[in-house]
Amino acid sequence: MENLHDSNSRSETLPPNSPHDKLFKAVFKRTDIARAFLKAVLPARLLAKLDLSTLRPSDTGRVDSNFEEAFSDIQLTCDTYDGGQVEIVLILEHKSYIPFYGPYQHMHYQDGVWGWQVQQKGTSPTPVIPVLFYHGQEDWQPKPWKDYLKGWDEEFAPFTPSGGCIFVPLSGMTDEEIKRFRNGFLVASLLLMKHRLERDYLLENLPKIFNFVESDPSENDIDSRIENLKYALRYLQGLKSINWQEAKASLKSLNLTFQTMDVLDEVKLEGIYEGIVIGEKKGEKKGLQKGLKKGKFFSVHNMLRKGYGLDVIADVQKVEVGYVTDIAKQMKKEPDITRMLQQGKLGLPQIADALKVSPFLVEAVKRDLDRPAA
Repeated sequence: MENLHDSNSRSETLPPNSPHDKLFKAVFKRTDIARAFLKAVLPARLLAKLDLSTLRPSDTGRVDSNFEEAFSDIQLTCDTYDGGQVEIVLILEHKSYIPFYGPYQHMHYQDGVWGWQVQQKGTSPTPVIPVLFYHGQEDWQPKPWKDYLKGWDEEFAPFTPSGGCIFVPLSGMTDEEIKRFRNGFLVASLLLMKHRLERDYLLENLPKIFNFVESDPSENDIDSRIENLKYALRYLQGLKSINWQEAKASLKSLNLTFQTMDVLDEVKLEGIYEGIVIGEKKGEKKGLQKGLKKGKFFSVHNMLRKGYGLDVIADVQKVEVGYVTDIAKQMKKEPDITRMLQQGKLGLPQIADALKVSPFLVEAVKRDLDRPAA
């Protein structure tokens, strides 16, 4: 039996809730995307049985929580053309290297679904199809479960499950094959995951990759594109092969993408982090809510300063245009805020109260004054 794991081959550590996990779930929780993906990867004989137009989130129970340390999964239900039903489990490994016992791991998913089904009144077990999405760098072709068993003999075959799955090695898909998918978010996500360790490739191709999302013909509204951009950009933030500032410089030609990057920067640095810290220290939700509110205000304020239009800011920030307009009106009083801060007679809350503006605006102006000159 071959050695399936070499600890020296690890190129990265992928814990649960890693950027890979989050992007995978953001992509494949969408049944329209999962449907397009399955049409491309399932064997023709299996596709002939499945009515993928019926694909939907599954009602079956998930596998035990201990197993989530190794995998992410999306569970879907699909009807068959002959009136039956199957469960399809899309599985992403958190490990980027060849696993110890691949078949056992996805057999565990099947067992989890069947275990849930047999406990339900009026529910009969159905076929479960594991689709294993492997994004490691090493060449790997899963073998039958018997090839992993010490002392195997063909006499044991009647008692041994095969452990088969639909195996999808991302590294085995060419870029051209990936680009044939009609959903731009899917294309960009697969390209980012495939080339996540390739610094030169990313620096050269990021604009092309994100243009698939920004110009996605399958998304009808700007809000959906912005949400997809946020998922893809957060994944990019988590990569070690390219830093965030390099990515921003590479993507500055894409207007909507660059605006969304600014939003992620501002919310992260100005609001969410502070809110989480305050909330954790106080042990209450109030601090977190205040931090989120401040982050939203600062994001709108900074975008106004950079000259973005009111409608664009409202779309990117998911706020009413009136909220943006109100902040723009308050900003006309920034010279008065500056003057009162320089006089030093009143504190920040008193200045905000005297000028009828948000305390966040006074804080923003003060930080500008405190910032060292370039």
